[in-house]
Amino acid sequence: MRNPSLNILIVEDDKLAAISLQKLLQKSGHKVFWADSVNSARKLMSDSTFQLAFVDLDLDRNSEGFELIPALRENGVYTAIVTAHSADVFIERAYDVGCDDYVTKPFHFESIERVISNCSNTPISEARFDKLISSEFLTTDQNLLKEIDRLKDSFRGSAPIFFYGPSGVGKTVLANILHRAKFGSTKKFIELNCSAIPEDLLESELFGHMKGAFTGADKDKVGKLVEADGGTLFLDEIATMPLKVQQKLLKAIAEKRFSAVGSNKVIESDFRIMSATCNNIFELIKEAKFRDDLFYRITGTNVTISGLAERREDIGLLISHFKSK
Repeated sequence: MRNPSLNILIVEDDKLAAISLQKLLQKSGHKVFWADSVNSARKLMSDSTFQLAFVDLDLDRNSEGFELIPALRENGVYTAIVTAHSADVFIERAYDVGCDDYVTKPFHFESIERVISNCSNTPISEARFDKLISSEFLTTDQNLLKEIDRLKDSFRGSAPIFFYGPSGVGKTVLANILHRAKFGSTKKFIELNCSAIPEDLLESELFGHMKGAFTGADKDKVGKLVEADGGTLFLDEIATMPLKVQQKLLKAIAEKRFSAVGSNKVIESDFRIMSATCNNIFELIKEAKFRDDLFYRITGTNVTISGLAERREDIGLLISHFKSK
């Protein structure tokens, strides 16, 4: 189904970059307005209504783009930042002030289309999410329901999702519900339990490998990151990941580009990252067992799922449910 035509605001002081993005958007039939400064953008916002905005963070190289994000959010405008930075601090700061999505330069049509699809499908996704939660995630705990409800913010974009909670509380179930609410059955949900894969094979599972890359690699293997292209990659027990693999995953998340084990060929894959752990990841960061820069890349909407010991009223509900099966 084709996304509806949108009024889109580009806030970009680089004329060539603005023209490049404008052509990609007009190719899909959208009406595009361009502002080369925050002041020009505010003037356009007072005169017109926008559904989507692409905001360059580095207007005049002073990070002025950050100033505009809260105002756009207040007006219900789905906001994607535009940046040439791969540094975590820029994207993390943008999410903190209310941005919904991001694209990196140079622009790619597939990435722009993903942002437009996210913007167009948000209300439908929220209704589908409510229905799936009520039928598939059993709890009457009001604190947990409030925590889960915060996941609706994640439909406005493709920011990472991070789940924390004891084993067996439904982190994978929630991740799968969130994916289906957003994409239906049109995109893949690729799941990998990092703790279930031997350390020396985890890199191959994630990134794939070429025939002959190591002993036992008797044929080419497609990795989970490639399988998740256009959809969701869910990494359960991510805190158990070896530091070497963490470094490679960090780069792949930031650039959406990587290479299979035993190959120099660059592969591109645009996926949404969700992850989970039952471990105290902050302690692991202090102990230098988990990279803090990777932690910033996998956190956006963070949800803590309490165990049954903290919500005993759910025990009877779950017993009745499983007895009826």
